Amino acid sequence: MNTIIPWLEHLNVLMRPRNIALVGAGNGKGIWAQWLAHQASESRVTFIEAEPLQYSTLQRTLDLLGERAQHCEIRNTVVAAQQGTASFFVANSQQESGLLEPRSLLSLWPNLRTEEVKELNAITLDALLGDLSEDAEQPMGEGHWLLIDCLPAGALLRASSKLDLVDVVVARVLLGEMHAMPDGTSLEEVAEFLQQKGMVQIAVEATRHPGIGYALFVRDARAALHVHHRECQKLRLNGEEQARLLQEFQTQIEHLTQAKLIVETQSQERVLQLEQLRKGCDEQAKLAQELQAQVVQLTQGKAAADKQLQERAQQLEQVTKARDEQAKLAQERLAQTEQLTQAKAATEKQLQERAQQLEQVTKARDEQAKLAQERLAQTEQLTQAKAATDKQLQERAQQLEQVTKARDEQAKLAQERLAQTEQLTQAKAATDKQLQERAQQLEQVTKARDEQAKLAQERQAQVEQLSQAKAAGDKQLQERAQQLEQVTKARDEQAKLAQKLQVQIEQLQAQVVLKADLQAMIKHQNDELARSLEILSNSLKDEVNNATRQINSFTGLENYWQTGDLPAVNTERHSWPVSPDFSLYVVGLIEQKNYDLIIEFGSGISTLVVAKTLAKMESRCKSQSPTVFVSFDHLEQYYNQTLNILRQSGLENNVELHLSPLRKWMASNGKEYSYYDCQEVLAGLAQRYYKNKINVLVIVDGPPASTGVHARYPAAPLVLQNFSGMNIDFLMDDYIRLDEKEIVKLWQAEMNEVNINHSSFIRKLEKDACLLQVLPN
Repeated sequence: MNTIIPWLEHLNVLMRPRNIALVGAGNGKGIWAQWLAHQASESRVTFIEAEPLQYSTLQRTLDLLGERAQHCEIRNTVVAAQQGTASFFVANSQQESGLLEPRSLLSLWPNLRTEEVKELNAITLDALLGDLSEDAEQPMGEGHWLLIDCLPAGALLRASSKLDLVDVVVARVLLGEMHAMPDGTSLEEVAEFLQQKGMVQIAVEATRHPGIGYALFVRDARAALHVHHRECQKLRLNGEEQARLLQEFQTQIEHLTQAKLIVETQSQERVLQLEQLRKGCDEQAKLAQELQAQVVQLTQGKAAADKQLQERAQQLEQVTKARDEQAKLAQERLAQTEQLTQAKAATEKQLQERAQQLEQVTKARDEQAKLAQERLAQTEQLTQAKAATDKQLQERAQQLEQVTKARDEQAKLAQERLAQTEQLTQAKAATDKQLQERAQQLEQVTKARDEQAKLAQERQAQVEQLSQAKAAGDKQLQERAQQLEQVTKARDEQAKLAQKLQVQIEQLQAQVVLKADLQAMIKHQNDELARSLEILSNSLKDEVNNATRQINSFTGLENYWQTGDLPAVNTERHSWPVSPDFSLYVVGLIEQKNYDLIIEFGSGISTLVVAKTLAKMESRCKSQSPTVFVSFDHLEQYYNQTLNILRQSGLENNVELHLSPLRKWMASNGKEYSYYDCQEVLAGLAQRYYKNKINVLVIVDGPPASTGVHARYPAAPLVLQNFSGMNIDFLMDDYIRLDEKEIVKLWQAEMNEVNINHSSFIRKLEKDACLLQVLPN
């Protein structure tokens, strides 16, 4: 990877990014992850990896870096073209695991196969970029980079609507042509799409596989400037349109002023009429209504004027925002120019350093050449020494021939000379080897010098391009400055016009204040009348309540003198736990229906009423079987209170009163309720009547609504479970409340599901009651 990385390093200096996202980060040991973790420490980096094992390795890799990776964060998710779930294919090659089926890449990797398919939660590039912009200290704009190290990059990019906010894209693509190339993977497809988004391709680099590579795309700044220029022209045209609208609004204000004078004249006339008509209360009320209507019209006119002024203010605010954005753009362009200048200076400095390095290399090469010449001189000297030695050997041989007597001494001398010859041969071989090494080093130095010269030429060409870009940027900045000056003039003119409008608005507000005073006077009179009516109503209510309390007390006293029973009415609060009309309705049902069994959920005064009614009926018809009455209460306090009232009235034998604490009960619909612990008692009653078809009355007056939502719902399911096939009347008290109405609807829906015949009747009482009759099939 030696082509795109240098480009990214230069771009990191020229246009430093705020955020960098790497999709398909792998285990963190790839070239992109390593570069981002070590080189881009001043930018916020997000690694995205979907495969859990790769993600774990990536996390450990970043943990080992410690503080050096504090600018990095990782996410274990899939980036796909659509939000929701996506199929992730795990291949036998970790690099090719992703959204594409491995079999679609068999022309590149013949042995590639699928090992596992996972359904993972997926996000889109838009969601990813949106999260990054929300987490960043500044809103996302220019300076956002996107690296996609997976296939298909084209499909992911096409699904995004926020690519105009990204400056640099590095995408993994397929190079060349292959049979049945997957959608969104080819270089041509990705380049064509990004070109439509205002980005240019500046580098392509192949991987170890010649058919797979990476492409670098950078936003075309010159085209973006042209687009911005067109937008500025549109803003200028909008400013002219706003000026025309302001003129029209000025005309409307003048019309409103004339209307205001007419209204003032009318108001003065109305004030005179009010002073003359104060003697008659009826005429004053009529005049007040007319003035109220006029005030409403004036208020509507003011509201319309305020709305128009708000719209104009919003238009002015939009123009101001546009001017501020242009100023901000000019500042950013100036900052980019400074960065280009700094980059040029840094490039010149690098060229000087390269020149110095070339001089040093040249000196080293000259020294190596000089050393090689010295080695050659030594070699010549050795050769001459060897030749002299050979000559001496020849002379010795002649001497040996001539001097036979000294053969032993000459043989010894010949051995010594032979040893010296071997040493000279070894020295010559070592010298030849050193010369070869020096020649190779000289060749490498020459190649390095040629490459450095080529690099210096490329650097010079880049410097010239940067200089040209700087000159074009300066020209564009001058044009932007002129446009900003024009917009500033237009804004100043609009500000003057806004000041004039503000003066006129203040005048209208002063007039509205006068109208408001008149309206306040009328409102004060109406408040006084309403206060008087409320005092009269409260006084009448107190008198009625007192009279009612006295009547109830006298009735209770008469009843105690006749029967010895205390009244069932609380005369201090004038309240019944159950209303008198409900009690009378219950008595009528018992008298008419002749029930065999009465079940009451929630004891109290109603228990006393039912028990006394049953006692009266039993005293009249002693031959008839008595009605069984069972009542449940969950609080010991009220249980004892009801029991004391029954004992005081001598009715404790007419009721089976049970203290049944609330217990958790699971309904058939899966919901849990808190209800009376009554299942065992109901089961015993059902066993008593299982052979007879009886009439049952169920009075549902508990538990209280504070127990929970639909607290009284379990009554019907529990009774129907034990008394299936009987004639059952469910009497729901407090039917005026929404919770009780919803409970009855639930009962009816469940009965319809199991084909149980039923009919309901609503009784209009103080608190209303609902009678739900269940008939056997």
